[in-house]
Amino acid sequence: MVRKAILRMIGKIHIYLFRKRGRMKKLRGMPVLLLTTIGSKSGQKRTAPLLTVIHEGKYLVTGSNYGGDRHPSWYFNIRKNPLVEVEINDHQFQTDAIIATPEDAENLYSLFIQKADFYATYKQKTARKIPIIILDPANALSL
Repeated sequence: MVRKAILRMIGKIHIYLFRKRGRMKKLRGMPVLLLTTIGSKSGQKRTAPLLTVIHEGKYLVTGSNYGGDRHPSWYFNIRKNPLVEVEINDHQFQTDAIIATPEDAENLYSLFIQKADFYATYKQKTARKIPIIILDPANALSL
């Protein structure tokens, strides 16, 4: 419980630095984006700072949840309502998040491992299939 509260606080700091200070565009050498979903239970907007891999012009995010045994809450939000808002650098757009098939997710997850080896550790720590979410700015909707 304490770990979850600490991670939430760190997330709020990252969001503040991203939006208010123009910082946090990269972390651990990877681009950072803000993903805003609609809470599956609350119906409220929820924003999560996530590392991303840019692949074929699309932004990929992973529900690794630090190798935990449960998917992150934003993943369940996407399953209920795939319409999301994305902020990356100075670019903002709305799009439908696409959950990669388990086979595609396995291949795409290797891109994360290539960028940062801690993703391999996350994969080893959990028995669950780690989801990959595809965010395509080419399918962007007006904000």
